[in-house]
Amino acid sequence: MRNLALTLLLLAGAYSLSVAQVFVQNTMYNYNRFVYNPAAAGLGQLGMEDGMNLTLLGRMQWLGIEGAPNLSTVAFHTPMEGINSGLGAYLIADQIGPLTTTGLNLAYAYHLEMGRNKLSIGVNGGFLQKSINANWVYYGEDDPTVGRGQYADGTIVPSLGAGLFFTGADGKYFVGVAGQDLLEPSLEALLLTSIGEESTIPRSFYLNAGYVHRINAQQSLEPQIFVRSDGTLPQVDLSLYWRYKPVVFGGSYRFFNDSFAAIFGVNVLDRTFIAYSYDYTLNSLNAAGDISSHEIIISFTFPTRGSQGGKIKDTLDNPDDN
Repeated sequence: MRNLALTLLLLAGAYSLSVAQVFVQNTMYNYNRFVYNPAAAGLGQLGMEDGMNLTLLGRMQWLGIEGAPNLSTVAFHTPMEGINSGLGAYLIADQIGPLTTTGLNLAYAYHLEMGRNKLSIGVNGGFLQKSINANWVYYGEDDPTVGRGQYADGTIVPSLGAGLFFTGADGKYFVGVAGQDLLEPSLEALLLTSIGEESTIPRSFYLNAGYVHRINAQQSLEPQIFVRSDGTLPQVDLSLYWRYKPVVFGGSYRFFNDSFAAIFGVNVLDRTFIAYSYDYTLNSLNAAGDISSHEIIISFTFPTRGSQGGKIKDTLDNPDDN
């Protein structure tokens, strides 16, 4: 089991250095969509009214394996009253094995109102710092892909992304597409010796779509799909949420990475949303049955002029409007 885990981490480390990894991976993507898609800047959190939003996310992947991926994000965005726009910023910290990524991005989105529909166009820009621990070892074993003395401490590269986000029928359904790392920045400065491959951060692309089926004034079913790709085999999440105000129950299956997630969330005092997901790995990595991933999101919505102060969105009051 340990040898398999080490092999997977070493392959991930080598791949991360040669072409980097998909920009961000988390299970509750629908509550963290601004980090993926800048066009979501200024749009309300799912199930909440529009307003200033602060979302904190923490993810521990493959718990129990030394050097396994860990992700943290802090995102803030707000609608700009009177100019149909949104502004935002987010911090990201990601670590896998010896490779650490930290970054800051600023985002702007323009919201085009079309009756009951809305089309948002967004762009984000900033920087990522990539650093390597050349002395990293796994349970006392040297990493052959991260030979000591072969790597610089770190490098800073630019970050650029863009996206579209369409919301139809007053939030009844949505479709978002986005691209990140559009400049494909080079990581050559991080390498002191060549590993025989072009060292860049590849462009990554995201598709997110969902639908709200209203059952009655208190309940809805919300199927969603999320696709990530960096030009290699895509990763596809299919999710289904049952919302019974103020709680949310969900399940998600991840194709091509073979995992299942159970999700629970609750709105607290109208303006706060807290959610937790438990991912169980189904592939050969979990041969011993003890590998899991854990994720938590805390989201705060603050009132702005003209908003309803972040209260739970009253989108379920017309169950016949399907």
